[in-house]
Amino acid sequence: MIEKNYWDQQVLNAMWQALEEGQLTINHEVDALFDSLESAFPVAGSKIDWNEVPGSVYLFSQGAKQADFEHFYHANAIRMGLSTPAFYLSDAALSFAIGGDVGSIGQHLPAILENPEHHYFAAQDFSWCMALTMEGDLNFGFRP
Repeated sequence: MIEKNYWDQQVLNAMWQALEEGQLTINHEVDALFDSLESAFPVAGSKIDWNEVPGSVYLFSQGAKQADFEHFYHANAIRMGLSTPAFYLSDAALSFAIGGDVGSIGQHLPAILENPEHHYFAAQDFSWCMALTMEGDLNFGFRP
């Protein structure tokens, strides 16, 4: 059994029903998923280098990062027609990734975004990625 940290438990508590109903899944292969994400997108330091992702979308949140990202997530999901299975990766706080469809993950953004870290949402085939950094950067792009 994998030991859960504070953030793991908070997110699991908020999502227990969706997990139980199979709308969301847990994936413990976080390192392998990050390796695949880094293979699909250019990286500078510990973050995706969005300047090297042609046509990427960038916004900066001046304050309400969570609310701004929720709007950004849903607007891009609609505008870009994101319907592929996806997952959420945290860069440190969670010991697992969360899988599901774009809509199901989107319904749980408030619980996910409580964690103080960089947040990555990507298609399971890594064809697109959306991110929110602790600094307030909101990014979206398709794999170059």
